[in-house]
This record gives sequence, structure tokens and C-alpha cells, in this order.
Amino acid sequence: MFGEVGLSDNENDVKGYGASIKPGITYFLSKKFALTVNLGDINYTSLEIDFSDSDLESEIETSNINLGLSNLTIGAVILF
Repeated sequence: MFGEVGLSDNENDVKGYGASIKPGITYFLSKKFALTVNLGDINYTSLEIDFSDSDLESEIETSNINLGLSNLTIGAVILF
């Protein structure tokens, strides 16, 4: 998953982006049906803020690794 956001007017400028990876396993029960299990989340976010009125600039970068069972997802895939 990848995202990007931007906001701008005459006085302020905000730019940001982020990426996320969910590690998982897909097990094919047949050629057209599979079960999926994802555990956790690894993500990165960057945000840059520029306020023209006060010449204030700020850059925020965060990264997170959460491999706990609270982020366990189970799914099924049908291929046509």
C-alpha cells in the first residue's frame, strides 16, 4: 500500500507520503482457491510542513513494525 497527500494555499504547504507492507502467506488448496494469512504491519510515513508566515518548517518521519497477533488477518482468494 502506498499513499500520498498534498495541501497548499498562499500561506502554507503540506506534503506527505507513506508506504505499508503486510507480511503474509498464501496457501493454494487448488489451482483456483487459496487461503491467506497476514501477520503484522511494517510502515513508513513522511510529512513536510512549511508555514510561510513564520518561516517555520517541520519534517516528520515515522516508521513502525508491529508483528503482534492484534494485526492478524485471514482471507480467501478465488481465481477466475
